[in-house]
Amino acid sequence: MAFTYDIEKDAFFKRGREEGKLEGIQEGLQKGKESTAINLLKLGKLTREEIAQITDLTLEQIEHIAQKLNT
Repeated sequence: MAFTYDIEKDAFFKRGREEGKLEGIQEGLQKGKESTAINLLKLGKLTREEIAQITDLTLEQIEHIAQKLNT
């Protein structure tokens, strides 16, 4: 008699899958914030402090993005 195992029902598999989804969502949100910051920096009408406030990124992150744009 063959033994079959349905991995879709495994608790560890399910938890890993959920953690992966959450990680993907967080990564997507971060990329969206960075993309918005890039567009606002290119627009050139706001200070870096204002961009940090709008995007909820740190001023350090905005400075890093700005440096990458200028190189």
